[in-house]
Amino acid sequence: MINQRILTLLVALPLCLLLAIRASAAPDLKTIMQDPDWIGPPVEAAWWQLASDDYVFRAKQQGSVKRDLFRVDSSNPSMRRLAVAEQSLLDGPNPVYSRDRRHAVTLFEGALILRDLVSGERRRLFTGTSPVAAAHFENTGEAVYFRTGQTWWRAPLDGSSAVPLTDLRFDEAPWQPGESALEQDQLRLFSTLERERDWQEQRADQALERAAQASELGPAPWYLGKGKEIVSSSLSADGRWLLLVTQSDAPQGGERDHMPHYVARSGYVDVEDVRRLVGRDAPKPHSLWLLDLNSRAAKELDLTELSGRHIDPLKTLKERQRIDAYNRDNLRPVTVSGVEWHPESSSALIQVMAADFKDRWTLRLDAPDTQLQEIHRYTDNAWVSWDLNEFGWMPGSDNAWLQSEETGFSHLYMIPKGGRPTPLTRGEFEVRDISFTADGRYALMLSNMNHPTEWDLFRLPLDQSALQQLTYLKAVESYAAHPNGKKILLRHSASYIPTQAAVSLRCATSVLPPMVVTRSC
Repeated sequence: MINQRILTLLVALPLCLLLAIRASAAPDLKTIMQDPDWIGPPVEAAWWQLASDDYVFRAKQQGSVKRDLFRVDSSNPSMRRLAVAEQSLLDGPNPVYSRDRRHAVTLFEGALILRDLVSGERRRLFTGTSPVAAAHFENTGEAVYFRTGQTWWRAPLDGSSAVPLTDLRFDEAPWQPGESALEQDQLRLFSTLERERDWQEQRADQALERAAQASELGPAPWYLGKGKEIVSSSLSADGRWLLLVTQSDAPQGGERDHMPHYVARSGYVDVEDVRRLVGRDAPKPHSLWLLDLNSRAAKELDLTELSGRHIDPLKTLKERQRIDAYNRDNLRPVTVSGVEWHPESSSALIQVMAADFKDRWTLRLDAPDTQLQEIHRYTDNAWVSWDLNEFGWMPGSDNAWLQSEETGFSHLYMIPKGGRPTPLTRGEFEVRDISFTADGRYALMLSNMNHPTEWDLFRLPLDQSALQQLTYLKAVESYAAHPNGKKILLRHSASYIPTQAAVSLRCATSVLPPMVVTRSC
């Protein structure tokens, strides 16, 4: 029997099925090449249930494209497949916690789920036709903000109904006179037209008054003008400030490529319109706006002063091809790749990427101040990776953290307000999938410190700079800490073993000896 103080490892796969498959006749070449079921179903996702020691994992059905969910009791190893009715009672993955850690919200099958971590009560806060996204707690802890489509909502925790907060429309206000001389003449010459315009303005004023005095009735439309469309939006923890990323709504130009499908159910060649050819059309540049939902004031934030934005890394190559390079009068286009609001204040971190992927800037905004502060710039004349750009706020502080490859290896950096970046990890290895313990004392991350191809879970005490290894599995693919902080749920694999799920003991307060892996049927 394995010492439980060293490790509790639960293989979250129907291993009897795997063993039965292996015991059968060896697969032929056709099966090997086209049907991976003979290898065994991997654990595609695994996550904790917040009011127990159970976790849930998803795996593919044998011989089908359907997926099943299984529930495992990590304290008393047992596993069972969940019926559909039972799935409606689950918590979702990636919980977001309230500041006092009493509540957590998750998203499951497009619905917003609230869990009381003290009483264990589970409540569905919202279900709609559009999936819920970007859920987070109000800084008072009294409500949850979330988005469906491009509409933001506030769902109080007292059981009252969720109320929409935004109704953004990219059009001119219908009561505003147009700029054309003809329209202005029409309003001047025809009193009926002017009266209809005045009625529209009166109704708009009334909608604003109603929204201000009774927010539960919903917001009044906010007209932001023509010529742009929403890319993304992010709401502050106090519910007042909305960072809005937009781009031009003009057609991108260029023709989509066409891909023929010669074998089709119709018996004819089907032609599918696919993406445009690489290099034919540059991506649309983004604009960044700060919206005050209280005063309904909108301010475009200035991205023109980003350091080095006027420098074209491809200038030499362009000159050889007689192509105009970017300069101070024609800045490089940029896109906004991420926004992280502070969970307790109206400060935000904004990540901006050059369209040529040679530069990445991290900016800080302290609303209502609209001046952006550049706190970090990462330049790579080869390519700024799109998958090693994690960033956020250090728990319980005003300090930012981010991931950067500026040394040639991906590492964790801390940036105090008004200070310079400080590396928290160093060496010829990389870290990724960074998270922090609830008490803010440790950072957890995956790292290949031992070998470039071997990834394990490590812990970093934030008052030191020495990584401590927590697993020895060499192929950890993901991890999730239990809400009580005493266990870690892992997904790992090996050369001849599909991805499996395992539970290790708490790894924030004590470093575990090398893991022992067992499998049983």
